[in-house]
Amino acid sequence: NQKYTPISEIWKDYKDARNGVGKSMEEFYNATLGRPYIDTEAQPISMDIIENCVNPHAKWAYDPAASRVKYKNCAMGVDQRGGQNHVVIMARNADNKPTIVHLEEIDDKNHKYWENGRPVTPFKRLYDLMREFDVGLCVCDAMPNINESQEFARAFPGRVFISFYQESTGPDIVQWMDRLKMKENVKRGSKEIKLKWQVKLRRYDVIDQALTIWARRGIEIPHPDALTSLFMNEDTGLFEYQPIARKLFRHMLSMVREEEPMNKDINDSRTKMRYVYLNKDPHFTHSLAMCLTAFYRLKRQAIFV
Repeated sequence: NQKYTPISEIWKDYKDARNGVGKSMEEFYNATLGRPYIDTEAQPISMDIIENCVNPHAKWAYDPAASRVKYKNCAMGVDQRGGQNHVVIMARNADNKPTIVHLEEIDDKNHKYWENGRPVTPFKRLYDLMREFDVGLCVCDAMPNINESQEFARAFPGRVFISFYQESTGPDIVQWMDRLKMKENVKRGSKEIKLKWQVKLRRYDVIDQALTIWARRGIEIPHPDALTSLFMNEDTGLFEYQPIARKLFRHMLSMVREEEPMNKDINDSRTKMRYVYLNKDPHFTHSLAMCLTAFYRLKRQAIFV
């Protein structure tokens, strides 16, 4: 037998939570409504903010009306997981502002990427994108396919950097390893250790920086419905043609700031910020952060200070 909560009781719980009595607002949403609670104060991006960056005059690279505009010296960010790569590509507009010109979800289950009727690694498509967009600098997630990401970096030395997230509290939120002097013990190490085309990113800060740049209208994107792509519908599990920018938007909207203790010592009152996800892992948000990291190194204007 199902037990139903009277609407009058739900309304009372809501008013009490709003007035700071009884359940917290988060507990009310989670326990009473059975829905995730979104604290708008902790959510840096809203749909209004996202749409403020849409430039209806900008063109996607594969927009037929743009006659396949050839972009030069682009920046690319790649977030990977098993069998998938999420790609964001940017170019400079006339005002030197970063403009998203291409988005792609490469999935080894998607038959459009198959060769001779068989799946191939999603990294194969990355090699093509490097040439199609004349990518000057790409920041590519190193994990989980570390061997393929390292091979990708060696194929384009100085143009592809594999990235690792770190939680350090040092002054630099981005560390380009090619700019650091290699220690003698590293020089004598394996070829994996000696790969200098690496970049270390402080997870919370690079994501926060990317969302802040978007919130300040420091980036632009063509109309989101003008580029459709074949990728998996997260609700149905089927491959369908959809506006891929809408998936980027959903991934950005899923990011929520949360404060947590610096460590488990109960006598230590220090805290740090982190991002938690309302839904599934928002891969395009990571790709966006990596792409902006690449873009600003290309521009020779270090904003990560």
